[in-house]
Amino acid sequence: MTTADEVIDLLKKAKVVEGIEAVDTVEDKFEMSSKLSEFAGTLNHLKGENVISEALLKKALELDESNYTAHYNLGVLYSSPDVMEKNPDLVKFAIKHYLLALKHKPDYHFARYNLALLYYFTGEKDKALKEYEKILTAVGDDRRFRELGMLFLEEKRIKQYMSDS
Repeated sequence: MTTADEVIDLLKKAKVVEGIEAVDTVEDKFEMSSKLSEFAGTLNHLKGENVISEALLKKALELDESNYTAHYNLGVLYSSPDVMEKNPDLVKFAIKHYLLALKHKPDYHFARYNLALLYYFTGEKDKALKEYEKILTAVGDDRRFRELGMLFLEEKRIKQYMSDS
């Protein structure tokens, strides 16, 4: 029997095929799912390994479909500029996974914020505002989530300026 840590060690040594094969021999599927999603998220963030990260995150969801971190990390992967540039249709998958992350962890504010940003930049500003208002209700004026508020404020200022001219 293999442990989740042993699988992650294989993956860290770039023994990807061996690591993925070993996943099924781990007894604690929830722990394996959690460790896979953390590793894949880090791999994608630090190394930009989209294909491997996506495969590991999907494997994590096979083990535990309620793994909100895996859903969030898939949302991040599918909404990254380099991925969206290659395939803009992936935005719908990013939205789907952010929504699934929120289904399993409604107070996951980073997922809600990324979802709101995605809505904003794809032109669905009403949806973006609703999600942003949920964040404000939950955490108030938290500096980690101000960027979107500043975008809305700037947009309002521009509209006001244009109507005054």
